[in-house]
Amino acid sequence: SGVFNLSSGSPQMNGPSTAAGYWYYMNGKWLDGSDWTVGGNGYGGTTPTQHLYDGNPFQSTGWTELDTDGLGTANDIGDRRFVMTAEESNFAPGDTIQYHYAVIANRIGDHIENVQGIIDYADSVQQFYDNMNTSCLQQGTVSVDIFEQKYNKLILYPNPASNMVRIEWSGVDAENIIVYSFQGELIKEVSISEMEGIANIDVTSLKKGVYIVKIGSITRKLIIQ
Repeated sequence: SGVFNLSSGSPQMNGPSTAAGYWYYMNGKWLDGSDWTVGGNGYGGTTPTQHLYDGNPFQSTGWTELDTDGLGTANDIGDRRFVMTAEESNFAPGDTIQYHYAVIANRIGDHIENVQGIIDYADSVQQFYDNMNTSCLQQGTVSVDIFEQKYNKLILYPNPASNMVRIEWSGVDAENIIVYSFQGELIKEVSISEMEGIANIDVTSLKKGVYIVKIGSITRKLIIQ
């Protein structure tokens, strides 16, 4: 998985327009045939990679577009497009191969916070897929609807809040609701005993600002005003 630029000062990193260009991107290479490489903007390094920017900008770890060199150097802002290909398989005449994909979206938080949300969703999506008995070809997008109804439900309201916040969860295996400050300090911890429930938490003592509510592997941003 990687990216290419719609327009930039580096033609070898722009979008494909020829058969050779499409083939290169399908094989983790730039338009001049060179490998994607670890670090910087992914071009011209020494270590080939099949995944550009595999770090986590929310936790400020690894190689990301906000930290390309471990020193906090960010990529220039630009119009970049995502590209993803599957591993090669032997495909003889008459064979049938199915590829099942999960396109995960998260709209909670800003463009940095929602990266963590996608990572949190991924394990539950995999768990759901591993336990389902229906074919994606037969169900179309129904599997997504089922997932949204049964897994990873964590709702906070009102949000922003000032005195009381209501928390609803379901399909979550956890023992506690944990509230952190945005700097990672533990603020509140409330015990829970069911995978589904509702809790009301008094937040009148909290200072105005942004907090993180966590149940199991799921996190949500809570704003106190």
